[in-house]
Amino acid sequence: MATTDSDLSSLRIDRSSRSEPSSRQRRPGGRWIVWTIVIVVFLASALLLKNWFSSGVEVQLATATLTSPSQANAVLTASGYVVARRKAAVASKGTGTLVFLAVDEGDRVKKGQIIARLDDSDVAASLRRARENLRVAEADLDDARINFERMQKLVGTRAIAQANYDAADARYKRVLATIEAAKFAVQEAEVAVENTRIIAPFDGTRFSDPDQSNRYKEHVVEWLQDVSRTLDYLSTRADIDTTRFAYLGYSWGGRFGGVVLSVEPRFRAAVLTVAGFSFIRPQPEADDINYVPRVHVPVLMMNGRYDNTFPLETAARPMYDLLGTPRDRKRLVIVGGVHYVPRNILIRESLDWFDRQLGPVR
Repeated sequence: MATTDSDLSSLRIDRSSRSEPSSRQRRPGGRWIVWTIVIVVFLASALLLKNWFSSGVEVQLATATLTSPSQANAVLTASGYVVARRKAAVASKGTGTLVFLAVDEGDRVKKGQIIARLDDSDVAASLRRARENLRVAEADLDDARINFERMQKLVGTRAIAQANYDAADARYKRVLATIEAAKFAVQEAEVAVENTRIIAPFDGTRFSDPDQSNRYKEHVVEWLQDVSRTLDYLSTRADIDTTRFAYLGYSWGGRFGGVVLSVEPRFRAAVLTVAGFSFIRPQPEADDINYVPRVHVPVLMMNGRYDNTFPLETAARPMYDLLGTPRDRKRLVIVGGVHYVPRNILIRESLDWFDRQLGPVR
């Protein structure tokens, strides 16, 4: 009976061994698959975190413009305006009828070129007469010298009276003086003829100034800016007394002084020499006649009685009368001559005026 029981127990099915197989019965590649999945997930997470915290790609913006070949090769391209390096106002020193005009607005001129010419028939005749007088005086010189030398020999031998020798000596000296005077007369006539010609002082382009153009108006603005910049620079220097700035203008500079003095308040006194109103009226914004009444600083004007550039009664005196400066703080000095004030008078009157208005220089 016992044998029968042990045989039956050996026939029992072991269920635990089926549900938990041994390690030798597991698949050998399962572990590698798991590690591969873990690594892939780790790398994907790291890449995602990097993209999340890193900044975006920097984008630079630029403006597209059309550039010409000349601009592409240029070192610097800028916008602005061109200002002439040298400017000169030319006019005739003589008076007369204009008979020749060689250039028009915008024409190129060369230094020494005749731009215009006045009628010179009267002064040319004066030049011819002066030259003939010189020839007559030089002819008298030969006769006077020969007579003087003869009398000089005779007076040594007491063959003639002393009075005859003195007369010959006086005549000889008088002829020499006459020749010198004739030479000066020729030079004066030659200058008068030359003054009928307007000659270009340097190479450049001819334009009318003042005129009704916007260009001249812009020039006035540029000139005022130049003056203000000059005062700005002087104000930075410790050796300059900025409380005693004075304006000294000659001819065109004197005419433009009415504009400068009304706009620039740092000038305390002014001297305007051979200045006056121009007969050509520019645009109102650049016309000095609209600025002169706004001048209130002390002004000294010096003009020639026979000035043919700014005539006394039609250009200089109207400017003086229209000055906004009180009567007791302005003065008009009239000298004999044309568009010119003698140097000694110019220096004396200018220094005296500035000393009285600004105080003597220490």
